Amino acid sequence: MSFKIIKLTKDKYKEWDEFCLRSDDAWYLHTTDRLEYSLYYRPELETQNFSFFVYRGNEIQAVVPLTLEKCEDDGTIIREFSFGGSAMPAPALVRGIRGKKKEELYHYIFSEIDKLAKDQKVARIRLVQSSLSQSFLEQIKPMNCFIKFNYLDIS
Repeated sequence: MSFKIIKLTKDKYKEWDEFCLRSDDAWYLHTTDRLEYSLYYRPELETQNFSFFVYRGNEIQAVVPLTLEKCEDDGTIIREFSFGGSAMPAPALVRGIRGKKKEELYHYIFSEIDKLAKDQKVARIRLVQSSLSQSFLEQIKPMNCFIKFNYLDIS
């Protein structure tokens, strides 16, 4: 069974937040309350919501907070995926996913983010993984797992 993307809309906020409560990866920055705050925090950024769910069948496999903003970088206005000009939280995955299934899910998520970035002419993506999330703490040798998806580690 393959994955599918469902865009986050206000009528799905409750479902999103319930998933966040169950995910080992989610924290406050993943919630719709924080997302709403980010959408209106700095009007000059012209923040747009591109957040999405990833489903397999009828089950949510991940939530991906994603907002597009216009930011200034050395005097040039660029489009970036960020949260109020700062890093967005990394995707939150379903509890208990491991190994090959986790890699497959991440690959799907980052392929979708890459497509959106290309379509929206995004120059930069700011992303942070919580070092306090259960899935990060379970790693034998904690590292930035997004490097394998061609993201730069600027931690």
